[in-house]
Amino acid sequence: MGDQFFTCTLSRIQWVVTIGLMVFLAAIVLAIFALLLATALAAGERLVIVPLVVLAGIAALTFGFLFILAGYAPRGFVVSADGISVVRRKRKPVVLPAQDITSLTAIDGKDLNWCIRVWGTGGFFGSWGYFSCPKLGSFRAYMTNRESLVLIRTAHEGLLVVSPDSREDFIACAKKTFGLSPSTGENG
Repeated sequence: MGDQFFTCTLSRIQWVVTIGLMVFLAAIVLAIFALLLATALAAGERLVIVPLVVLAGIAALTFGFLFILAGYAPRGFVVSADGISVVRRKRKPVVLPAQDITSLTAIDGKDLNWCIRVWGTGGFFGSWGYFSCPKLGSFRAYMTNRESLVLIRTAHEGLLVVSPDSREDFIACAKKTFGLSPSTGENG
């Protein structure tokens, strides 16, 4: 059986957060520009190049940071004989070795209620990084949609939550590939 790729698309709420953040940051950059321009004009300066240079620097830093951040966002997941890979937009994949995976379980978005983001992002092109919540404890996540969550338990890496679009197909493929019990998801 060859490598199987599973897509993960952003949910509507993730799109709203992503676009909302971009619009909000653009509004801040424009507000800073307006403030700098008004200050320069009020001081009687005819040369407004300084506010433009400052604005360009702020915009470059802000949107450059967002571009780098977007590179860590999950694009999909690959199930292969070697393990499960989290394919990211611009970064190397995160790989869970097959021998380390002990179970895969479909979970509900409610299992992530009251989560605290320890390190990562919670909405810009998805949610990924390190999280903690009462039901699961500490875990790593690469999610784009809370309606299609899979909990992957590993022997050494702890818990990982992913969100492939075809959750049931992803679980079935991984269980078959890694020789896990179809009913429980544990090593059979």
